[in-house]
Amino acid sequence: MFAKAKRQLAVLDRPVPATQPAATQPTVATTQPTATQPTATQPTVVVVDTTKPTPMPTPTTEQAAQARGYVEKGNRSFTAKRYEEAAGHYRGAVALDPTNVDARYRLGVALAAHGDLSGAISAWEGALLVDPKNDKARRNIELARRRLDDPKKHVPLDDVAILARARKLVDDGRYASAADVLDRLIADPMHAQNTTALSLRGEARLGKGDPAGAVVDWLTVLALAPGDLRSLRGLGDAYLALDDKVRARWYYETYASRAAEIPDEKTALAVVKHRLETL
Repeated sequence: MFAKAKRQLAVLDRPVPATQPAATQPTVATTQPTATQPTATQPTVVVVDTTKPTPMPTPTTEQAAQARGYVEKGNRSFTAKRYEEAAGHYRGAVALDPTNVDARYRLGVALAAHGDLSGAISAWEGALLVDPKNDKARRNIELARRRLDDPKKHVPLDDVAILARARKLVDDGRYASAADVLDRLIADPMHAQNTTALSLRGEARLGKGDPAGAVVDWLTVLALAPGDLRSLRGLGDAYLALDDKVRARWYYETYASRAAEIPDEKTALAVVKHRLETL
């Protein structure tokens, strides 16, 4: 059943179907987050500091239950070998409950089975941020990195030009095109933890109507760069689009408290304060 997954990763712990009842869920996107930093012929790997927790609010009982429903749907899709679809369900679970280690871990498994080892690494690093003692995630990261650690497989990309193009597409409102450009950049192992690309893809995903995907991108940025102001503000926007006003307020208030003394954030801060008044 897992032949395709085994070809992508030599040793991979298979997800075990959850037992909780599934809940009715909104449709979520199935593209995957990932990130890096170019410079050498070898892929640059940023080791996430799991001792610094990513800021995130505690989910409500209802949100946690809905997240478990997403996980159950993902398990069914994975069993049917619909790996991309499974990844989409697991992303939905992470968006509802960022503290759900199981959802983050299973997202990595689904992405690896689909052939996206860079995305899988990012998902497993997210699991380690919530549970630093998760040995399965740590072991899978090591195995996936060995598979990617072959410079002959990589063709250098001009990330500066690509990011400039994607930025213009976002500014012009061509969000789907921008997301496609950034997907290709982030899929390259040498750029799999590029926080600028991830944050920009969060904007593109939100703009094209995929707030759940945007949440995953910006949470990944916060995992790599805790306290990133654009991600905090973006998460407020994304959760507001998901009609999760409690989390939207939490991220907006966290952003506002940290951006108050930064001149460059004056305009964005005014927008956030106005939104807070309406929540």
